[in-house]
Amino acid sequence: MEKAFRPLLTRGINGLIEEDGKYTNILAVMFRIAREFYEQSYFITFKKEGDKVIITDGNENIFGELDLTELNIPENIWLVTDDYGDELVCIAMLPEEY
Repeated sequence: MEKAFRPLLTRGINGLIEEDGKYTNILAVMFRIAREFYEQSYFITFKKEGDKVIITDGNENIFGELDLTELNIPENIWLVTDDYGDELVCIAMLPEEY
């Protein structure tokens, strides 16, 4: 059975959504990616580099990249997922909130 997945947002991420509601859809994509790669890494970064967003484990392992037209984020965003037994809890945050 697949575990439930609970996404949570920090104040910084909530602030981005308040500035522009389009980030709600962008975060949904990011949470989907974090869930997809959870078995490989509990820590997923979305890092802006030029006209792309690089998806990594925070180290040198790159899981993929997206064009900014697909995932236009204003700054780097981190997602940290933890296993609570019956569910996975994933927190989206800005790097300075870690």
